[in-house]
Amino acid sequence: MKAGGSGGRPAVAILGTRGVPAAHGGFETLAERLALELVARGWRVEVYCQVREPAPPTVWRGITLIPVAVRGDGAVSTIVFDLRCTLRAAFRPALPLVLGYNTAVFSLLYRLTGKRSVMNMDGIEWKRDRWSRPAKAWFWLNERLGSLFSTHLVADHPEIARHLARGTSSARITTIAYGADPVVEAPTAPLAKFGLRTRDYGLLIARVVPENLVLQIVRAWSEVRPGLPLLVLGKLAESDPYHRAVQAAGGPDVIFAGAIYEAERVAALRFHARFHIHGHTVGGTNPSLVEALGAGSPILAHDNPFNRWVAGPQALYFGDETELRQGILGLVRAGPRRLAVMGEASRRRHAEAFTWRGIFDAYERVLRRQLAPERAGRLPLGQHRHGTGRDIPEAADPDPNRRARADGDGPLHGGVRADHRAVAEAGAVGGERLVREDPVPRPDKCTGQERELGAAGAAEGDTRRMRHEQPGSQPRARMQGGAREPQRQVGHQGGAAAPAPAVEQVRGSVEDRHLHGRQREVHHAAQP
Repeated sequence: MKAGGSGGRPAVAILGTRGVPAAHGGFETLAERLALELVARGWRVEVYCQVREPAPPTVWRGITLIPVAVRGDGAVSTIVFDLRCTLRAAFRPALPLVLGYNTAVFSLLYRLTGKRSVMNMDGIEWKRDRWSRPAKAWFWLNERLGSLFSTHLVADHPEIARHLARGTSSARITTIAYGADPVVEAPTAPLAKFGLRTRDYGLLIARVVPENLVLQIVRAWSEVRPGLPLLVLGKLAESDPYHRAVQAAGGPDVIFAGAIYEAERVAALRFHARFHIHGHTVGGTNPSLVEALGAGSPILAHDNPFNRWVAGPQALYFGDETELRQGILGLVRAGPRRLAVMGEASRRRHAEAFTWRGIFDAYERVLRRQLAPERAGRLPLGQHRHGTGRDIPEAADPDPNRRARADGDGPLHGGVRADHRAVAEAGAVGGERLVREDPVPRPDKCTGQERELGAAGAAEGDTRRMRHEQPGSQPRARMQGGAREPQRQVGHQGGAAAPAPAVEQVRGSVEDRHLHGRQREVHHAAQP
């Protein structure tokens, strides 16, 4: 069957989420934003939606919503839902775009019917410690079947693409990251509920699981007692032992707000925070980190290749709890100029790699290639035509860390490695020295660099880079495009055109992958 659309309009069917309008973020937000944008660009878009009772298709803002009734909310119900969606999509003309590989085994139907399909491979879910052996085996199998049965693969991070390239041609893989709106204004009303003040609290937004280091972050904050509150956004359940341990570790300055799914409230809390802590140790392009960049937040992140590529060399990184405590104290005591430099660097990184327009353009190119007449015929099972899988304009190197690493390492200062251009900042926190990037020489800035370490809890002797930057602080900002409206163009704040998006095909290897999108029981968690 040839994928396409009626009346000459290209058509795509989006599967793999609960549906739209988005309720949880992650893949659902991607599905909604991409669907709306493709409709605006003249596409016919179908989105499969999980419902409890049978219902006829409806149209929402130009998107055809195809309800698929499934009783229950557990993992088995999710599998049944995916099977029913695939059975429908395999015999409809629209090109399937599958978000996630959790039930990739069903994509065999596309092959058997000679239908092309595109799959976003999400991540290396089978390596996460939280899953049982049967669950890991299921994810491992479906990752491989997704690579075999899908005609093209999307990875959301260069490291994920390198991992996938071990088992298939790199020409079949395109790296497309995650997008976020720039936030340049936000109300202060959401802060009042928690008794917070602008630029006077730290923020942690994460699924409360061990690989996100939530316990270590809460414990470190409570131990150093920085005098500012830490707001923790993430669903907590009293029945979960890890959740109970996290809550028990929280001191009087830690506020557990639970999960918040209203995008405007979360954007406001993110924009007004003094800095954002990101403890994810595995994963690709995490939406929460991308959204923090778009809000101009100074970043303190765990040191691993995933976070380094996303946040770039301007962020401050930690490798263990000692460096985490140093980083917290450093940012709590940092002056407005220093925080402004870090925040502006976050905005620049967002503009160069994570605007929604760049993400939409990349997806449309991939989808149109699969609909091209000369490529739309039936392919034998397991056979793939080779061609360019690269979807990134040849502009500046999309990996900021590659440019940084070219400078070379220099001596160690206070446990943080500085390159040959760096100078230690006088008057740093508690005798510790934080090192920061200096693209424009200034007396209060300097650059730090060290070798990259991807694993949590590395040996105490290991050193990691702690760096940052950002220009004058902005009193208020505005979320451009809104939480639900697709953007036609996103540029640098101040009028400069945004650089080409970092959408790249790559090769190599990876160790782990963060589950960032599909808020479904097959993942057994919910992240704001």
